[in-house]
Amino acid sequence: MGWMDALAQTYDACFGNPDFINERIPLLPICHTMNLAQIEVTLDSDGRFCRAEALPKEKQNTIVPCTEQSGGRTSRLSAHPLADKLQYLAKDYLEHFPKDSGSKKVKSGFDAYSELLNSWCISNYSNSKIVAVKKYVESGTLIKDLILSGILVSGSDGRLLSKKEVKETVLQAPGFAEPKITGEQHEAFVRWRVDIPGDPEKDTWKDEKIHKDWIKYYISTKQTKQTLGFCYVSGRKEILAEMHPSRIRYPGDKAKIISSNDTKVFAFRGRFETAEQACGISFETTQKAHNALRWLIERQGLHIGELYIVSWVHSGKEVTNPIDDSSGLFIFEGMNDSYTGIEAAQHLNKRIYGYNSKILDEEVMIMEVEAATSGRLSILMYRECLGKDFVKRLEDWHWRCAWKHNYAYEEGGEKKISFIGAPSPKDIAKAAYGEKADLNVIAHTIKRILPCILDGMPLPKDIVDATVKRASNPGSMEKRRWEWLKTLSIACSVYKYWEGGKYEMVLEKERKTRDYLYGRLLAVADLLESSALSSAGEKERQTTAIRMMQRFSDFPFSTWRDIEVALVPYKVRLGPISKHYDRKIAEIMDLFDADDFINNSKLSGEFLLAYHCQKEDHFRRKEKSKEEKEE
Repeated sequence: MGWMDALAQTYDACFGNPDFINERIPLLPICHTMNLAQIEVTLDSDGRFCRAEALPKEKQNTIVPCTEQSGGRTSRLSAHPLADKLQYLAKDYLEHFPKDSGSKKVKSGFDAYSELLNSWCISNYSNSKIVAVKKYVESGTLIKDLILSGILVSGSDGRLLSKKEVKETVLQAPGFAEPKITGEQHEAFVRWRVDIPGDPEKDTWKDEKIHKDWIKYYISTKQTKQTLGFCYVSGRKEILAEMHPSRIRYPGDKAKIISSNDTKVFAFRGRFETAEQACGISFETTQKAHNALRWLIERQGLHIGELYIVSWVHSGKEVTNPIDDSSGLFIFEGMNDSYTGIEAAQHLNKRIYGYNSKILDEEVMIMEVEAATSGRLSILMYRECLGKDFVKRLEDWHWRCAWKHNYAYEEGGEKKISFIGAPSPKDIAKAAYGEKADLNVIAHTIKRILPCILDGMPLPKDIVDATVKRASNPGSMEKRRWEWLKTLSIACSVYKYWEGGKYEMVLEKERKTRDYLYGRLLAVADLLESSALSSAGEKERQTTAIRMMQRFSDFPFSTWRDIEVALVPYKVRLGPISKHYDRKIAEIMDLFDADDFINNSKLSGEFLLAYHCQKEDHFRRKEKSKEEKEE
């Protein structure tokens, strides 16, 4: 099954389904698109102006009837049949067009809009509300009414002021109110409300009857004008699409996945005689597929920069996005010793299967799209797999990367939460290249990590090395300790995955590898000095172990001698308490092979796992001891 057929089937299964009707993100009817309306105009049943309102950003999403041409328009004039920009709706547009925008070059789209709306009004699929809109726009007073209502701002000559003029002149002049349209006024998008007595639905963009009337009318026009052709997706003879929709990722998105209408420079490079031969897809199929993809991306897609990734099933049930982290699914409340080892793996697997239990026997689709060039979208990856296989791959990824992380926040962003599992690819990218890394770098890194999740491929070594290197250099994040702690736990996850998930999330006291033991030594040295500094009220000061961590990772034997010397005054300050740390150091030293200890070669990322586990073990035992005393 191809991606377009999968999306069309998803549309058929979900459109009109009661489970999705009241969702914040609507699945659009065919022959409709989504736009952001800045202005709402209310008319009475006779098409007389009642009032106008500037819409806040959260109320701007508007379902708009469209033609093939207007649904995929870029710079060409092509009118929507009902709601649209002032350039199309205002008969008096040229009279009020701002001077500094090049009024000689501008074209009014009113004639095209009026012709389209009039054809709809006189058809068998007319509607009293669209007739009221037609009467009003023909009066030619739209911009004038919006100026009088205080929605738009004009100069003394009656022309709309440009955004630049508004900023430089209007806001500094006494007696002028701040404009209600933040962008260029002449580009404002307008939607309609029609107040008809007895009709409870005044909003034309929500009126299902208007949606259905437009669909019936528009398809009837295509049936009379076009012949049938072979659809490569459905395998049937149907009315072929002339153009394909844009606005796939968000309402203002101009990029298209399919475009074969360029007959001047021939986008299909002369391999075919006509656009239909290059891309024969039925009108209904492309409408359904693009509307479904738009809905899925807004509803459950994740993105970074221009890269968008979405996973779904035909039924529309929730599916874990493969690039998400575990924080939203696998939060462990009341953590204790049981959160580690086998019990943690079992708990993690139950949560993964529990969340995805309804889609185990369904086909899961995963799609990755990115802007290839201006105006073009590229499908970087499309996969289909059985739900059971998909969940198994997620399970493998989260198990092999499983580590305790403390950087996530609960919904609302106030309280930090701990979770066990894999960090998101986005967080791995930031751990490798910094929180302020370029979005293109992060997106490229995510693309490289995705095959590791879906196919079990090894993580690219350069990503592993970069993450371990940054985690080994806390000095570079001295003023952002939270970033280092986050990078440290992510580095542990990444290195654990690189090594096949063979490490435990608890301190492995019997592990005698050189790098692991050196990591434990560094942690004990850090804990000793931290205890001394805390007793003196110097909690914010970095310890010697932290300051020398980068050098320690490169030259562990020689650096350890310097750290030991630096610990002497802190042992004196702690007094008898220091004996506890001395015993820990002695226990670890006894586990070393003599040749391993004097080996001064660079440490692997294994020392970070040991460092993290040794500190976690210390604090866990300290908390347990405190609880026992309280009892």
